Amino acid sequence: MNLNVLIAKFREHPVILVCAVLSIGLAAAIFVRGGTLADVRRDLDRVSAEGERIDENIKNSSNLSRHLDSLRSITQDVDTRLIRPSELARNLQYFYRLESETGVRIASLDQRGVPAAGDNEDERVYVSVPYEMSVEGEFRDIISFIHTIENGVHFVRIRNFEIIRARQTESTLLSLAIRLELLGRP
Repeated sequence: MNLNVLIAKFREHPVILVCAVLSIGLAAAIFVRGGTLADVRRDLDRVSAEGERIDENIKNSSNLSRHLDSLRSITQDVDTRLIRPSELARNLQYFYRLESETGVRIASLDQRGVPAAGDNEDERVYVSVPYEMSVEGEFRDIISFIHTIENGVHFVRIRNFEIIRARQTESTLLSLAIRLELLGRP
């Protein structure tokens, strides 16, 4: 078969020629676009996820200024409850005030291991300021003292304590040896 015969056959059946050309064109388009379909789906998923995230951010940001004001208020409340380790007299005065409020007598009171200011002071937001003390008093006064420390102005962590009977055998006095830490700002 030569070219003239083929052209004659295609002239007799033009629909077959058009269908063949379209089939070849569509097959080529599918082949070329087939690899990009996965990329397009991946892009669609990424854009959809980002759109959902933005919608959630818009929905959740409706009360953002109110939440920010609330957090600022809480932060100010926390800051008022912190101590400064360098203000030794003021810190000790807190315990002497508790002594007068609860009726116990402070036998000894020491601030231990004041945290030194270092180069990375900005990295430390809070520091723990340790105290060792011993107090004497009636059982109810000692319990009141511990309760007042736990629920007092400053943040406190009681490390350990020991309650023993005072040296005098006829007395109902007890002695409390306690180690605690107050939360402070460097």
